[in-house]
Amino acid sequence: MFKKISAAATIIALSLALSGCTVFYPHWGETAMPTPTKTTSPSSSASIEPSPSESATASASPSAAPKNKAVLEVLSSEVDSETGLLTVVAQVVNTAEGGGRCTLKFISGSTSKTVSAAAEANVDTTQCFPLELNLADLPSGTGAISVSYDSVGFAGSTGSEAVLIP
Repeated sequence: MFKKISAAATIIALSLALSGCTVFYPHWGETAMPTPTKTTSPSSSASIEPSPSESATASASPSAAPKNKAVLEVLSSEVDSETGLLTVVAQVVNTAEGGGRCTLKFISGSTSKTVSAAAEANVDTTQCFPLELNLADLPSGTGAISVSYDSVGFAGSTGSEAVLIP
């Protein structure tokens, strides 16, 4: 009987001692987990894209600061017949910022298609959300793709890259 009480008391004491470590340890130097930030204009609470009038005003303004050159790279471009999509993933390698837009442009003969997606900061780059075009809207054969990026402080584009549409 004494062994059972002694063992139970030891387990309880050990549990209390170990659970109390977080109370006594001050966690000095601990930093909180980073939280994503969302960049929006004061006039728009839900949309990252400026309205057409805001875009025209911003680009026509003579006091607009010049933009830095965005250096982009295409990480992957995939033509997937099963899903029926041309998917392109790109990133801006010389900045890590949110609020920008990436645009994929496809050209083949007289056909030109574009699609845009948001971009977000990664550790030390800006990642474009996957850019997708429906293969049914693209002509068969060889086409050229390029990706451009535009934000408040950066703008740039990749060179053309060949892609084969089945």
